[in-house]
Amino acid sequence: MSNFDVSPHEASKHLTRKQRAISCGEICLAMLIIVAHNVYHWIPNEVPILFVLAIASFRMREGNWGWHLYKRPASWALALLLAVLCVVLLQVKDMIFEPIAHYFGAPPRVSSILTRVHDVHRALQTVLFVWVFAAFGEEIGYRGYIQRRALDVFGRNAWGVTVALVIASAAFGFGHFYKGGAGMLESTGSGLILGSAYLLSGRLWAGTIAHGVNDTLAVVFSYFGW
Repeated sequence: MSNFDVSPHEASKHLTRKQRAISCGEICLAMLIIVAHNVYHWIPNEVPILFVLAIASFRMREGNWGWHLYKRPASWALALLLAVLCVVLLQVKDMIFEPIAHYFGAPPRVSSILTRVHDVHRALQTVLFVWVFAAFGEEIGYRGYIQRRALDVFGRNAWGVTVALVIASAAFGFGHFYKGGAGMLESTGSGLILGSAYLLSGRLWAGTIAHGVNDTLAVVFSYFGW
């Protein structure tokens, strides 16, 4: 049994129909924001916007500022082990997926921030960016917010957890619209891995660390031309 959201007041079975409806509305709003930026470029990047919405939602609905997402884990060793496992799975996923995508002539497009890593100073700036923006910002926005609200709507039973994981992962994939169809599918796979880490641990530590390390490896590979 996973230990996520174990506090009785957080269990979805205690939510009223109105609270579930509000969570559903928040998910729809988040999806509109993701599409508005990534497809139509009507608004700035969605990650800071989702972060602000998440913090506001936590404050108004749960009475905190999102501290529960980064509570001290019961075991740092297990959290780090889970993070390492996620990094391995993310790397294996890329090793399997990318050759297949190239074979069909639809390789994922590379993020523009990786194509501009030409010197050590720029590389270090990019590493800082991916840890703050991606590892921290995206994990709160997509896993801590969208996936959490989807759990509110669909419940924390096996079916609800699966649906919530798929919704948040698909949203994460769509958040990488610029990478093309193959890239969106690849990012959806990443979302499934990182979202599972959140479900297994009930915290964002493992996902945040894994996300940051994985993206840091991408910067290193890009810098050395690997």
